[in-house]
Amino acid sequence: MVNLISSISVFMRWHVVVAAILLVSCGQGAEHNEGNGVTAPSQTASYDNTLSTGVVKDTVVCKNDGAQSYALYLPKDYTSKNAWPCIILFDAHARGALPLRMYKDIAEKYGFILIGSNVSKNGTTPDAIEKIISTLWDDIHQRLNIDTSRTYTSGFSGGSKVASMVAMNHGGIAGVIGCAGGFPNTGQAPQPAFDYFGIAGSYDFNMPEMLQLDNYLEQKKSTHFLLTWPGIHAWAPVEEFRTGVLWMTVNSMKAHRLNRNDAVIADLMMDLNKHISEAILKNDELTAVRLLSGTVTVLEGLTDVTGYKKQLAALTSGGTYAYSLKAMQQLLQKEQAQCQEMAGQFTTQNEQWWADKITAINQQASHTKLVQEANSNRRVLAFLGFISYMNVSRAISTGDMVHAASYLNIFKMADPKNPDCSYFAALVSIKNKDSKAAMTMLNESAALGYSDVEQLINEPTFGSLHNGADFQKIVALVRDNHDGKSLVH
Repeated sequence: MVNLISSISVFMRWHVVVAAILLVSCGQGAEHNEGNGVTAPSQTASYDNTLSTGVVKDTVVCKNDGAQSYALYLPKDYTSKNAWPCIILFDAHARGALPLRMYKDIAEKYGFILIGSNVSKNGTTPDAIEKIISTLWDDIHQRLNIDTSRTYTSGFSGGSKVASMVAMNHGGIAGVIGCAGGFPNTGQAPQPAFDYFGIAGSYDFNMPEMLQLDNYLEQKKSTHFLLTWPGIHAWAPVEEFRTGVLWMTVNSMKAHRLNRNDAVIADLMMDLNKHISEAILKNDELTAVRLLSGTVTVLEGLTDVTGYKKQLAALTSGGTYAYSLKAMQQLLQKEQAQCQEMAGQFTTQNEQWWADKITAINQQASHTKLVQEANSNRRVLAFLGFISYMNVSRAISTGDMVHAASYLNIFKMADPKNPDCSYFAALVSIKNKDSKAAMTMLNESAALGYSDVEQLINEPTFGSLHNGADFQKIVALVRDNHDGKSLVH
């Protein structure tokens, strides 16, 4: 694969610091490795034939720990007589059913079991994460007939780091589909022995981290791919996740873990061709080159890749490609400087200063003809949203409602569709004894996709609202968001 960003990785280090603050921290843990790195199902395992197929089951309680559970999707044709590939998914907010509802049609078509942890979430201690993984691992291997050569993990944000940690520390994982988050920061250089498919939104503040990881995996000659989509910090859209599943499946064919399937190869080619065409149409040479390089790598030996190689040579031999590489260096350096500046100035500048700053960034994003520049500016705003979140949270926790309200206004300008902003506004309203405004903000938060049911119902500040029918309706909406039953996520 063509090395796109080796010359700019120095500018990425600050994003690792940001990710370490934002996302869950995962430590080293006890391994489940036995011989080939796979925990073999117990000789006394009795596969559970009572589980429903073709539907997402929100809660399967672990037999050895009633406090832990996971969501489960079994394809309609599932039978315990055969071993099935599976994907274990970790959401940043313990919404186990949400990704299963998003991706169940993919699992159905290509024959995968989906398992989503209802316990693992950002902020969980490393020891607790280890217990969650161990309990989940043991339970699914006792209940289900899982193909130990085609077990995968996936996750979103901090959950993506957990997914990678499982693959690195526990073994038995053929590949990881990482959404909007890279490897955990363990202080040691990872030596991945698994396939890695990264997916990130072009406006995601973690995109530079994903680019850096892609470059690292290239240097390590690992089997890897990075797919981007025009979006924010979120679970990958269905189409992109499907590409990841197909990519993993084709790599299993190349590794002789699975028989050749021309229909699956054709589906992957169709997906990759679409993404390549979109990148070329947008004049996004860097993305097009990355996609073409990855396509050649995954498909070579399975089909004719001459056309892809010609496209790749045509793009990389021209002067515009070199210009794009240099422009990316400059953009990422500027992005770093802007974010560092905003982090240092957040509490020292007034709302009007931030309003002018946000307007200027939005104008730069909308007026530039360079897609990479537009994406960089949107990531800067996303980072400002993160900084706003941290400062609002801190102000509320210390009882500083004056600054909390001011920081909320900046948060709203930077990231107007973030449900946490509305949730915080509800907290400020209720602390200011305005129950009506609090309810309005909670409704808005639920409508935008707020999903932390536990936080909502256990927040003592909302105690005076708990018995009201309108509050219970909001709880139901938030629960639907948590379980993936609503359209927002």
